[in-house]
Amino acid sequence: DFETWDSHSPQGRRPETQGPKYCHSSFDAITVDRQQQLYIFKGSHFWEVAADGNVSEPRPLQERWVGLPPNIEAAAVSLNDGDFYFFKA
Repeated sequence: DFETWDSHSPQGRRPETQGPKYCHSSFDAITVDRQQQLYIFKGSHFWEVAADGNVSEPRPLQERWVGLPPNIEAAAVSLNDGDFYFFKA
């Protein structure tokens, strides 16, 4: 079984959480917002990575962007208004 590293655990490791893993293969898109929060997109899920390196659990795209199809090809955030823009062929 795969385990992820947890520096706060006495043993240093904890069982892996369920759901897609953002760091174990390719991504569909990555972008960063005006608050330096990184967004990683893969399939029908996304992750948020804070500036301090904390990573969220995988969340469904539909939870934040209703109607956004899975497997987007690119994402961008406007520095003017903070709006997200997604691209899919």
